[in-house]
Amino acid sequence: LLAAVYLELIGGRQPGLSLVADAQDTSKPQNRSDPGQMAQISREFRPARPHTASEAEKAAHAAFVDGLKEPIWRA
Repeated sequence: LLAAVYLELIGGRQPGLSLVADAQDTSKPQNRSDPGQMAQISREFRPARPHTASEAEKAAHAAFVDGLKEPIWRA
């Protein structure tokens, strides 16, 4: 089932694939608006956000962990 859904999401079971020799001229490039084709998008670079916890968050986490009864990593 997941494979069938994946195939439909990427543009169908045979996007742009013709089994008949004269059905399409294969010398022309494929249309980029075809759902089976990937479009390249240029985007503005954004630097990574800081992901470290603040000292207050670290203290709150330590207090929370100390309040746990019999945690498995201290067994």
